[in-house]
Amino acid sequence: MTDGDGDAEPLRVPPWLAGLGADPDRPAAGGTFRPEPADAATPVPIIQDEPVPVDETPGDAADWAAAPDRDGWHVADEPSELRGLWVFWRSRLIVAGVAAAVSLLVILAVAAYFGDDDPAPVTPPVGLPAPAPSPTDAPSLTPNPAPATPSEAAPASPSPAAARTTSPPPKFGPVSFEAEAPGNTLGGSARVDRYPGASGGSIVRNLGDWGSRAGDGVLTFNNVDVPVAGAYTLKLYHVNIDNERTRTAVVTVDGRDPQRVTLDGGSTCCTASTLKVQLRKGGNTISVANPDGHAPSVDRIVLSLP
Repeated sequence: MTDGDGDAEPLRVPPWLAGLGADPDRPAAGGTFRPEPADAATPVPIIQDEPVPVDETPGDAADWAAAPDRDGWHVADEPSELRGLWVFWRSRLIVAGVAAAVSLLVILAVAAYFGDDDPAPVTPPVGLPAPAPSPTDAPSLTPNPAPATPSEAAPASPSPAAARTTSPPPKFGPVSFEAEAPGNTLGGSARVDRYPGASGGSIVRNLGDWGSRAGDGVLTFNNVDVPVAGAYTLKLYHVNIDNERTRTAVVTVDGRDPQRVTLDGGSTCCTASTLKVQLRKGGNTISVANPDGHAPSVDRIVLSLP
C-alpha cells in the first residue's frame, strides 16, 4: 500500500502465519517484511514438477482404488466382500430366473391344453339381471323332420349270427363215381359188362332179383367221401338192357334208410335220374339193388352239394 507521498508502506504479517515457511533471511514474527527488488540480471529458476508415479495395478483394482465415491472419499484398494458375493451369485440368479420363467410357460401350456373347453357360465351379481341368451343359444324353431317311412328307411345290416345261418353251404362236386371201379363191391348176380355209350365203356348189370343161385345182384359204392354232413344230390345214370320201360331200384346209404325209386328208361345208355341222399361227413357207402324184381343196370353216380 502507498500513502499520499508515494512511499511504500511495509507489509504486515499476522502472527499465525509467522511460523509457516520461515526463511532465515526474513524478519521474525511480528517484524516488517520488505521485499527486495528483483534483479533484472538474475534469472528466475524454473521449478519442474516431480514425475507422478504410474499405478500399474491391473484392471478394475486400479480404477476401484483410484475412483472416489460421491461423498469424496476413496474406497478400499480391493473390492469389498459385498461385491464378491454379488459376482458369485449373479450368474446363479440369472439361471434361476430363466428356469422359473420356463417352468411358468410349461405350466401355462399344460393348463391351456388340459383345461376345460367349455367355460363355466358367468353368474351375474345379486341384483343384476341375467344376460340375455345369444342367438346361437336360442332354441331352434325349425320343425323336426318327419320320420322316414318304411320304404325310405335304410335296411338294417344283418347280425353275424343271421349271416352265418343264411350263408350258402360249402360247394362240393359234381363228383363222379364209376360203377365198374375196382374199389366197389359186387354181390350176387351182379357183374361188369361192356356196353356202348357208357362213360367208362362198361356197366354193372343183373342187379336185383334175377333168380340166380348166386343171389340178388347188389352194387356197392365204397369210400364215398364228402366234406360236410348234409343232403346231397345224387344222379344215377342207368340203362335197361332188355328195353323194359320201368324198373325199380332200392338205394341205401350206409346200410340204413333205403329209398325205393321207380326209374323210366330204355336200352340206350344212359338215362339220368335224380334223388336226394343224406350223407355224413367223411366216408360213406351207397348201394343199389332190388330184392323184389329187376333193378336197372348202372353206369355211374354223380354227387354234388347242394
